[in-house]
Amino acid sequence: MERFVRIQVRYRGRLGVEVGVFGAVDHLRRAGVLNSEQEGRFFDIDDWFQEHLPNPPFYEDGNTIGAITWFKTPIPESMAERIEALRRIL
Repeated sequence: MERFVRIQVRYRGRLGVEVGVFGAVDHLRRAGVLNSEQEGRFFDIDDWFQEHLPNPPFYEDGNTIGAITWFKTPIPESMAERIEALRRIL
């Protein structure tokens, strides 16, 4: 049986569900809260995930269906390290 995990924060976004770690860091970035090092790290991590993990097709139109993404477990170490870096930014 496959298991899945969602790494999220403790507030709800416009979809009415808890915001994932990527969205939470991006919210801080857009609000001007991150310093240049944190912002650069976020973009590097986001670029890495874009290159190594397929983007679900529902993101092509801005996710108008309101889908929520999950990771299969166990999460590979290369991904876990980058997610932890995002958590440290938060």
